[in-house]
This record gives sequence, C-alpha cells and structure tokens, in this order.
Amino acid sequence: SISSLKTEVRDLKQQVDSQYNSLFYQIQSVGEAVSEREAITESYDFHFSDLDPENRTIDMVLNLRLKECKEDTVALVSLGNTVAELSRSGGSFSGIIPVELFKLYESPPVLTVNTDGIIRSMTLDKCPNGYFGEYLLPMLWAYEDGVKFEYDRKGNLTVSGDMTIVDNGEKIEGINLKSSSVVLELDGKTVREIPIVLKDDEPTHVDISCSLPAEGGQLWVHIKSVTDAGWVIKQSVTCYGEHMSEYSVGDITVTDANGSVLLKTSGEY
Repeated sequence: SISSLKTEVRDLKQQVDSQYNSLFYQIQSVGEAVSEREAITESYDFHFSDLDPENRTIDMVLNLRLKECKEDTVALVSLGNTVAELSRSGGSFSGIIPVELFKLYESPPVLTVNTDGIIRSMTLDKCPNGYFGEYLLPMLWAYEDGVKFEYDRKGNLTVSGDMTIVDNGEKIEGINLKSSSVVLELDGKTVREIPIVLKDDEPTHVDISCSLPAEGGQLWVHIKSVTDAGWVIKQSVTCYGEHMSEYSVGDITVTDANGSVLLKTSGEY
C-alpha cells in the first residue's frame, strides 16, 4: 500500500542519514588526527601590546615551541603582507607582528619553519583574523527583548521598554570608552540620544520609551560609543518600519573624529 511504502521510504531515509552522520564524524576525527600529527608546534600563544592610536596599529606578540628543532632552524611568521622572523631561545621562539586595526586580514598568521633546507608551514588557527579592530575595540552589546514598537491611532510610533546593555569585556590597553549612548534614528535623522551609565559587573537598563510622528518611516536603534582615541563606534541593534535602510541589524561602523569611515562590517542577520 501507499502507506507502507511511505513508511519504508522514511525508514530508509533514516538509515541513510544515520550512515551519513557516522561517516561525517569518522572523517572529522581523521582530519583532526591528521591536523594534530602534522602540527609543527608543541604549543603557541599570543597577546597584544603597544597600541599606536595615531597610526591605528597594535603589536601581536607570538610565543611558541616547536616539536622538532635543530641549531640551524629558522622560524618566520607572516600575516597579510607582513613577514617577521622569530627570535630564538633554546627551543622557544618569539616575535612581534605589527597589525593594522582597520585592515581586513583574510586568514590567520602562517608559521614557516626552515630546518636543513626542509620548509614546513602551519596556520596558527588560534590567532584571530578579519578586522582586528572589531576583535579588540571595547564595545557594548545591547538586547531589545523588553522593547515594544507600535503605532497608535494618530499614526505616531510609540516605543516603550528598556534596552539591556552589557559590556563585552574586550579591551586593549590604551583605548577606553569616554561615553556611550542609545541613539534613536528616524529616517536617517537622530531624534533621541540617551546616555548610558554603565554599572560594574551587571547589565545596565536604559529606558528608551518615547512617541514619534513616524508613520511610514523607519526607526533604527544604535549603540554609539566614543573612545579616548576619538574613534566613534556605532552598532546597529534593531529597527522598526516598512522601508529598507542602509543598515543591517548587527552592523558595526567605526569612524574617526572627522567622520571618515575606518571600519564597516555587516551583521547580516
């Protein structure tokens, strides 16, 4: 019967899915084992220091130990177009790579080791890539779960509720937030800006309730932060309205004191 045929097809699909998942995990395990076996480092770590706000750079300091090392072993690390030779102390190597905060790095640093003319390379996957400014700058994260947007009978847009603000904890020495605020932007114009007074070790709640004559318009809510280096960080949190905008929820834009864009990333959600 058709019913029994459907049951057989469903059972067969479940068997295939189960076999596929089993094969996937086997391949993944083999890949991880091969990756571990081919690693040329015993261990490595990194940290950041010596921020240069004027040139918008920071040093990434690398420390590593090789699994195999001889007297003539030379180690280099490359990131983007920058190549740095690592200094050596016994079996340990260390070095500094200058990083541009607002430059896109497509991949993490690559370690290259030359021993007796044999060259081996390894990607340092634990190190970041992309825009280091996005990774390192102090930022605030906002949650709008308690906020409601609705039109009243007169066509005014009523906003009610609190935004929850959390410090992301990512900071580098030399850059601090001078001020932060919740910005309500209606059709590209700022209509309200509410200062954020952060609390230590707990979320901050900011009441953004207001009424706006906004029928047919689009309201965006951003978090705006100004650093002591003069950089302005704008994070798009949420929107309400029918028309499309230049922003996406999750966008991050960093500008300098003159308004020139240093960094713009898309949240894409």
